[in-house]
Formats: sequence, structure tokens, C-alpha cells
Amino acid sequence: MSLINNRLVVSGSGSLLRRPIGELVRALNDLGAKVLSNGDYLPVISYGGFRGGVGRVRGDISSQFISSLLIVSALAKEPTTIIITSKLESKPYVMMTLKTQECFGVRVVFNDNVFEVPQVSYRPTEFSVEGDWSSITYFLVGAAISGYVRILNINPESLQSDKMIIDVLRLSGASVVLGSDWVEVSSSGLEGFESDVSDSPDLLPVLSVLAAVSKGTSVVRGVSRCRLKESDRVEAVTTNLRNLGVDVRVLGDEVLIKGCKTIKSGIVSSYGDHRIAMAFSLLSLVTDYVVIDNPFCVSKSYPNFWEDLNSLGMNVEVIL
Repeated sequence: MSLINNRLVVSGSGSLLRRPIGELVRALNDLGAKVLSNGDYLPVISYGGFRGGVGRVRGDISSQFISSLLIVSALAKEPTTIIITSKLESKPYVMMTLKTQECFGVRVVFNDNVFEVPQVSYRPTEFSVEGDWSSITYFLVGAAISGYVRILNINPESLQSDKMIIDVLRLSGASVVLGSDWVEVSSSGLEGFESDVSDSPDLLPVLSVLAAVSKGTSVVRGVSRCRLKESDRVEAVTTNLRNLGVDVRVLGDEVLIKGCKTIKSGIVSSYGDHRIAMAFSLLSLVTDYVVIDNPFCVSKSYPNFWEDLNSLGMNVEVIL
């Protein structure tokens, strides 16, 4: 959009209108684009003009800001330097961007929180898109709670940060086996664990559910950025868990969850957040039922989630 020298308006709906983008807008303007925003939020108006040069952006709000700047900078009128002005969180996703750019002929140099992007055209190539670790975390945790699953066509060597679910499952006592292109998880006695989701904020909901059914107290750290997702996921997780009888506390940047022997049946508010809906559905494995409001919010990332969950043996019904 910032490369097109015409007036373009981008808006959105739902939670997108509540997600701050001011940091990205400022970086684009630093790099020559003319982008006007509604404060720090959508809608935005772009008049093009992106030329490259030197831009600055924080690294602790959204890795998507950095990835988008890296991708567009190769098409700028001059080489581009992107300086990260804070701690770089969700770094694995940025590294995936660099790896993908290199596959298409653009080699970005990264050193000391500075990216140097050459002015070079992308070249066509054959590219294989990996299976999504974020999507399979729900089935892996479900199997750890009750049952067994083998997921095919997944890369055990992936740079995707949500692959860390494997480490957490092993810490919790689940049985995990990795093959050349598959992962297998089966249930075992689950124990409390400690984890940091600074690089994997999308894991907070599903790790919270895992903690709720594990013996002892689990600690999930690095949750601050989880408040800036499709919902305030810290609030969504803690409220829903408490409503289902789970003892949960928030201490600064940590969520402490005490495993509960008896999870209550009840209604879970998805907050319109696909990851809250998918994660909390797993609690139906240990209680009579869980009702998820606004269940079709899962269509944002996984439209067939309920069908696939049902195919694995869970009883999923749509209440109209």
C-alpha cells in the first residue's frame, strides 16, 4: 500500500479497530511514506511515497510490524535500515521472515537489533509452506489431557516459535515423540510447569488450559503483550478459568494457575477471540460440557476447527 502513489483507505472491524498500529505508521512515515491514521488505530489513509532510508520501530509491540517493513523495504527506491528501539520479542517470527526473503533472493543482514535491507527485486522460486504449529497446539494439548494424536506434515525443525509447545508438554509429563515430518503426543500424569510466552504470545490460552488440568501450580511468564491481541487474553483467560472453578492469579507479567481436580461445566466467553475459543473447548475433556459463545470466531485462523475436533472423537454440537 505504501508503494502505491494513490490515495488508499484501509479500515477493519471488530478487534482490529482496537489494536494499536501507531508504531508502524510512524515507521512508514520515517521511510518516506505518507500515512495518516486515526490516532494509533485504524482506519488509515495512505498516499504512497515509500522510498526507504532509515526507520525506527519498537520490537515489543508486534513482530508483524517488523516483518511487514522488511518485506516492503526490498522494493524501496534505496537501501533501507530498520533500527529496533526496544527488546525484540517474537523474534522467531522475524527470523522466519528473513529466511523466506532469502528464498526469494533478498538477503537481509541483521546485527545488534539493526536490519540492513538491500534494494533488490524478489525473484520467483518454488516454495513449500510449512504446516502451522499454532493450529496443532490444541490437538497436542488435547491428546496430553486425554488420549493420543499423531499430526502429519509438520516440520520438527521449524523456526515457528509456537513449536515450543513440545518443550512445555514434555515438562508437564506428557509423552511426546517427534519424527521426520510428524509429531505424536499421548496422555500421561500431568504436572505443573513454568513457561515464558514472550516469543509465543498465542500460546497463553492453550497453556492456561493445560495448567488448569495439571497437578500443582504452573507459571506462565511474559504475558504483557497478550493484552494486545484479538482480546485482552490475560483478562479472558483469568476470567474464564475462575468461572470454571480454577484458582488463577496475575502477578505483574506472570499468570499463576493452580491445577484443579474438578473443572466445572459452564459457559466460556470467547471474547470473539479464536484462540480463546479453541483452547477452552479442550476443557470438555475433563468435565461434562463446555459451552463456547461466538464459536465461529475460529474462522479467523482455522475455519474447520470444530469439524476436525469432532473427527478426533470429541462431541461437538452447534447450539442455535
